[in-house]
Amino acid sequence: MTATERIINLALLLGTQITNPEGVSTGQIRNEIYPEEQSDHAFEKMFTRDKEVLRLAGIIIQADSSGSTRLVAEGTFCDVLDLSPAERATLALVGFAQLDEPLFPLPFALRMALTKLSGLLDADSAPALRQLPVHSALGIRDTETSDSEIDTSLYPELLLRAIQRKQIVAIDYTNLAGEKSCRNIAPQGMYLLSGRWYLVAEDSTSTQMRIFKVGRIRRLTLTDEHFEQAADFSLSDWISLPFEIGAGELVQTSIIIPADHSTPLDRLTKGRGTVSQQTDGSFSWHIGYRDFAVLVTFVLENKLHFGEAQHLEYAQSALEAMAGAS
Repeated sequence: MTATERIINLALLLGTQITNPEGVSTGQIRNEIYPEEQSDHAFEKMFTRDKEVLRLAGIIIQADSSGSTRLVAEGTFCDVLDLSPAERATLALVGFAQLDEPLFPLPFALRMALTKLSGLLDADSAPALRQLPVHSALGIRDTETSDSEIDTSLYPELLLRAIQRKQIVAIDYTNLAGEKSCRNIAPQGMYLLSGRWYLVAEDSTSTQMRIFKVGRIRRLTLTDEHFEQAADFSLSDWISLPFEIGAGELVQTSIIIPADHSTPLDRLTKGRGTVSQQTDGSFSWHIGYRDFAVLVTFVLENKLHFGEAQHLEYAQSALEAMAGAS
């Protein structure tokens, strides 16, 4: 999890608990957002720095003497900005550039802001900027979509709203095997990992908790039904490595982490699987995977390699997977 993803996940955790008068305990924040092997001093330093980043973004976080932390809704806003016409035009250009960014967490709020900003641009008499597709700020697309369809870029924001309101969601979902299904889910939490959104929800079809990749949701509807979240639910228990998520069976493997690897073990492994040190100083990481192609990408990107006994088999499979993707 990158620093940006960590800060986003922190804001999401506090935001989804904004109606909880008790806030979120420091222990829960530490367990769900920060590395497990981190020292108390390192955690406090990182947490303080992250809160300052959020404060500069206009998100105010308050902690009381009991160690409870909450997002202060009434105090969370950006300072009034006195912008020149040129600065307003630049801000509009940046905003429009984010409209099609799938990872932007609040696209509807962005579009509303751009709609307001477009009025100021008209007042500024900026003819070139008035030619921008202001209609897209309202969610209207030039592509052929029916009026009943929701823009998929809104899904993360709608899911966050459902999590906060404990609202049942109806989705059309396509799994890794390409199988399509319609189901009702009770969304429990959502997190950003390796540039992708993941949703933890109870599936009404199987009455079990599972992880959904938000990018595989094809249609989403907020229903009028509500649910009660289990008291012992913890999002940290469900944050998986990318290759652990998928429709296939969980297969165990062994990955070798070089002794001089630049990334700390706890950050690399996310506390998943088991790690044992070898006689040559390297580490053998025993972990399960469901998506082999994602596993290979993870190993290559992080400069790891597979266990000796598996090396040739996996190398050949990796070449075949890459050849098939090209």
